[in-house]
Amino acid sequence: MNLFIFLLFFVYIFGPVFNSIGPWFDTIVLFSAFYSFFYLFKFKWHYPGYFKHFLILILLFIIVASLSSIYEEITLFSFFGILLRPFRILFTLLAGYFLVLRTSKKNKTNYTQIVVELVFYSILFHAIIMALQMHNPAFKDFIYSYTTTGEYRSTFEYDFRMGGLTGTSGGAILSIIQSFGVILTPFLIKYNTSKIKKLFFLMSSLLILYSVLICGRSGIWNILIFLPIAVMLNDKKNGIKKVLYLFLTCFFLILCFYFISNLLPELEGSSPLFYSFNRNLDTFLKVSQGQGFEDRTIEVLKSHILIPNDFRTLLIGNPEHLVKTGFKRTLNSDIGYIRNLWSFGIFGTIVFLLPAYRYLIKSFKSIKYSNSAKLLFIVSASMFLFHAKEGLMYTRMLLSIYSIFLALFYFEYKLAKNQN
Repeated sequence: MNLFIFLLFFVYIFGPVFNSIGPWFDTIVLFSAFYSFFYLFKFKWHYPGYFKHFLILILLFIIVASLSSIYEEITLFSFFGILLRPFRILFTLLAGYFLVLRTSKKNKTNYTQIVVELVFYSILFHAIIMALQMHNPAFKDFIYSYTTTGEYRSTFEYDFRMGGLTGTSGGAILSIIQSFGVILTPFLIKYNTSKIKKLFFLMSSLLILYSVLICGRSGIWNILIFLPIAVMLNDKKNGIKKVLYLFLTCFFLILCFYFISNLLPELEGSSPLFYSFNRNLDTFLKVSQGQGFEDRTIEVLKSHILIPNDFRTLLIGNPEHLVKTGFKRTLNSDIGYIRNLWSFGIFGTIVFLLPAYRYLIKSFKSIKYSNSAKLLFIVSASMFLFHAKEGLMYTRMLLSIYSIFLALFYFEYKLAKNQN
């Protein structure tokens, strides 16, 4: 593994959006497009078999863009944003495939391990950037001066939720991205025989966990749900030993959050770390104080379940909800499925979700005999689960990680098919 290939993976996953120039200056998209075209020409327009299943998104967004063209308040920038969205998805998928292809050609025997490590190192490096932002406001301001427009949803967002290179202050999506670093740890421990390297991954995962805690709550829940699953999927032992490993993992997680919850009162009440931990761990703090389980996010989401009351919107959607987002939105719901329903209608939502759903099921069916299927299933299941909280499907950074593991699954599936 060399520095150059690491930089390729890091830019592909965490390449910043230079919002100070314009939202179009997204280095992930620019890198993906350039890298895809380079390898398409090099390999005479060779592309992976799964790519064709995502081409239906082009037709979907052409129809949506056509409908949005008659919407009075649409701008030329918004129109082309809708029209080009499937190409962003497709270029990201291709770039992930060619990155894995390049790695597999240089490391024919252990490329899966190397790719997983490169994803982990990328998340770790971004965790370091986020930690530096938390403890060095001047560094945070320097990064944000290039990656943000200077507008934030609240002072809390700016002061206590770190956004790294994402182009915004921290939030649910970034916390989920960072949480995959912790969830990948059992795979890395399994792949490596060196005790020193295993210890390094364990200690590094604690730093990544810290980056989740200073970012958002969704990543904490992602770890609580999928880390035990990752441990269980990686353990070939049966019976009592498997249950014991699973119990120890859950116990370790509870112990970590209990320790942090008890450490919180010792922090300075006015420190950024106090407010960040206090908000992101509020559910666990209430439980530790004997107030019972109560998560405000769940209560808020219940009020966000809004169904269109006119047949036209229910059937084909309303482009207004694709154009008016963020501060200007008229649909008061963060739930990804609800926003898809209002934007695309029932049939459009099915088409939008279908390609990813296909490989969620395919990876689940292959879990028993494929390591890459386990990785793809965890990322896919997380994407579908938290899409019920906010729009997570095909979002930047997450799509990059998804594309890498989808490519790994494709290579392993193709190899097994050839051998059979």
